[in-house]
Amino acid sequence: MKQKNKFMKEILYLLSNMIVSANELYYENKLYGPLRLIDSVSKLIKILENNGHHCTFFSEIKHLIEENKYKVSINEEEFLSFLDSLAQHTLTEINKLD
Repeated sequence: MKQKNKFMKEILYLLSNMIVSANELYYENKLYGPLRLIDSVSKLIKILENNGHHCTFFSEIKHLIEENKYKVSINEEEFLSFLDSLAQHTLTEINKLD
C-alpha cells in the first residue's frame, strides 16, 4: 500500500473511532469521555510516529497516557489529577515555543 494511502487509512480509522465514540458517550459513564479523548491523542501520536513524524515530546505524552489512562476505572481523583498535570505539561511545552 502506498505510504499516503496508509496514512489516510490510519487517520480515517481514528476519525471514525472518534465519531463512534461520540455517539456511544451518550449512553456511557461521564468519565469515558475524557478517557476516549486522551486515548485518541495517543492513537494520533502513534499514527504520526508510524508515518515518520517523530517528536520526543509527543512520545513522552503517549507514554504518560498509556501509563495512566486506566486510572479512570481505578481511582477517579488520580485520573482527573493526571489529566490536569498532562494539560499543564503540554502548556509548558507550548510556552517553550514562543
